[in-house]
Amino acid sequence: MKKYHFLLPLLCLLCLSGCGKQTEEVQTDPQALDWKKNGFAVSKGVVEEQALWVGEYIPWEHRDVTWNEETEYVGESVQAVCCGEKIYKVLPIISNGEYVFNKCYLEIYDTGSMEMSVSELDLEKIGIKKTGETRKLLRGIDVLEDGSYAFHVLELEVDMDEKGGETYTQLFNGLTLSDPKENAEQVDWRPFFETQGLTELGQTIDISWRCDRDGNSYIRTGTGDAPFGRLYILDPKGKLVMDHQVSESEQIFPPMKTQDGELIFLIFNTDTRSSKLVWFDVKEEQEHTVAALEDDYVKQLYGMVGNDLYYENGFGIVKWDVESGIRKLIFRYDSNGIDDAYQSMLVLRKDRTPVLRVWGSSDDGQEDWIVTLSEEPTERSEAVRIVSLTTESQRLRNSVPVVSRRNPNYAFVYEEPESSTAEDYRTRIMADLTAGHGPEVMYVSLEDMEILYEKGMLADLRDYLSEETLDKIVPGVLEMGTVDGTLVGIAPGISARSLRVGENVWSGDSWTLDDILTLMESGKLENKIYYEKNGSYYGSMAVVRWLTFDNLENSFLIDWESGESHFEDDRFIRLLKCIGKYDSASYEGPQDDRIGGGGSLIVFDQISTLQDAAEYAETHRVQGSHYVGFPSERGNGNYLDADGVVVVNRDVSDPAAVSVYLEGLLENGVQMNDTLELYHGLPVTELPADEQETNAFLARCVPAPRAYKDIEDIIYEELRDYYAGDKTAEEAAEIIDNRVQLYLDEM
Repeated sequence: MKKYHFLLPLLCLLCLSGCGKQTEEVQTDPQALDWKKNGFAVSKGVVEEQALWVGEYIPWEHRDVTWNEETEYVGESVQAVCCGEKIYKVLPIISNGEYVFNKCYLEIYDTGSMEMSVSELDLEKIGIKKTGETRKLLRGIDVLEDGSYAFHVLELEVDMDEKGGETYTQLFNGLTLSDPKENAEQVDWRPFFETQGLTELGQTIDISWRCDRDGNSYIRTGTGDAPFGRLYILDPKGKLVMDHQVSESEQIFPPMKTQDGELIFLIFNTDTRSSKLVWFDVKEEQEHTVAALEDDYVKQLYGMVGNDLYYENGFGIVKWDVESGIRKLIFRYDSNGIDDAYQSMLVLRKDRTPVLRVWGSSDDGQEDWIVTLSEEPTERSEAVRIVSLTTESQRLRNSVPVVSRRNPNYAFVYEEPESSTAEDYRTRIMADLTAGHGPEVMYVSLEDMEILYEKGMLADLRDYLSEETLDKIVPGVLEMGTVDGTLVGIAPGISARSLRVGENVWSGDSWTLDDILTLMESGKLENKIYYEKNGSYYGSMAVVRWLTFDNLENSFLIDWESGESHFEDDRFIRLLKCIGKYDSASYEGPQDDRIGGGGSLIVFDQISTLQDAAEYAETHRVQGSHYVGFPSERGNGNYLDADGVVVVNRDVSDPAAVSVYLEGLLENGVQMNDTLELYHGLPVTELPADEQETNAFLARCVPAPRAYKDIEDIIYEELRDYYAGDKTAEEAAEIIDNRVQLYLDEM
């Protein structure tokens, strides 16, 4: 007997669903489209039209499931399946260090009654038990219409090679069908697998399968380099009927089962980003493309009810009327607190709204939720209002359903205005606050934070946050939201910016404009600023901006106490001359200099995402490069920026609920969400332990100085004339000084 040497974890790549023969004729909806003949109609584009709302998040808890945490763990290798209105999930309890099933639990969630039951499977009766050197594993399960179960069982003979490693010989690889009376029959797929070389698991072959109502098995195969590119169709006895292979640019996604028990496969083209839905006519041994989608990414097919087909795209649930072709995005995931990295299952129920199951890993461990859906928004009369008065914060919006589902005893709602009515909305909320009511939690600009504080409308956030949470927050974030010693605002996301140079040019942790001018005039420092992400230099006006604008609040250029402008200062004139007149251009210097900020380069860096943070940590390890910041008279030019801050109304009816929300906003599951931070800033809490260098840098950052847009506009206007060649540096500086002084006199 041939033996195959392979690593057992590779064996666990079999992500399977079950099958079984259905003998009764399926009753179909007489109004349903004859799709086998007519295919599916497809309209152009997907219309966003919300038709489903979250009713309730219900955690799927492992009640009555026990195991020895010191010697066992819960496996996740057996995929859950749906049959009718019930979800079936198997939890295998496995020995540490040895992949042996000690016991298995079957959990059933009935979405009709919204009740869950748990029972322990008899492993011996279904053939899952280790006996001597034989190891039997449960690789998949399905539930048939008559209540029977189909188990995919793999039986291995275990041996040792000359190096002491385990080797395995397949003795059985196929289905065990168990009816409600526990009568069992088996179908061995091993002969077919062997003829196709599919038992050579050392080649990292992935296998996934489903069956239609007639008991035909549809087996998808692939490798890590070519995922699921081939489909074998076997009859109920395991004989090959059809063999379908797609092109190198195509992948065969999991199928959906129609109401009459047929399977429709999704085939995705990675080059064109298009999809087609294919049905295989086993009797005629022909394939039929029933629809082609060129304008929407289909992540998975859910199923059909009547003429309505449901699928998941990159945003949420799409309802597709396959007779008219109209497609509508009826439920967005991002606005309902669902991470698009989570897996999902939609349980379709005739004449009732669907039920959604979502599950996946978070920083707090595994999450598994049953989400009830409603055709009307859920009314929550005592919900805490979280209102945005400034630029939209995706992290803030998404935090609301996340916190809600994790704290079912409290209710929260998020509100934001349409862009066209934003100013009127802000005015109305401000009036409500003045009248002594208004929303409990608000997302506002830093300017509005100060206005509300001066009017005595804001609470001290230290009354709502634990010391443990406060200790996790980046110090500069707390400083940003502190007014007169009171913490009244916390940014939900931040970005950091700084200038980087080689230590051979400047070894200090900060510098002033005087220092930069001396280095430029001596030839040790270039008169340009390089932006690594764009691979080019900034233009002259941008360089002047980076080296002066952030100095306006604490700079020699303006004496704010006396209200005097000093742009005629020799240092400003020298800067204009040093920067010179040049166009931005690509950097052609040595690679090490470009990456490390060595040589005579000044490099601008902005850290707005976790990916940026990882790149910063790598850059920081390059010898000779360090962050010195923007020139500053106060000794620290590493700046934090935020689009807005979260504040709390001084008068709230339920302080405990507000505290729960703020703690939830700042917990890891919300702060460390990769999708959110990609576009909406770094977390404001400490980064993971492997980002210690970035944490140390962020701890040094201070809130960015206040911007003075009117003064910046004056400088820009005059610099345009200067760089056009109409004025000398002295003349440009004098005009800027006079205009800024006039502005200060009129303040």
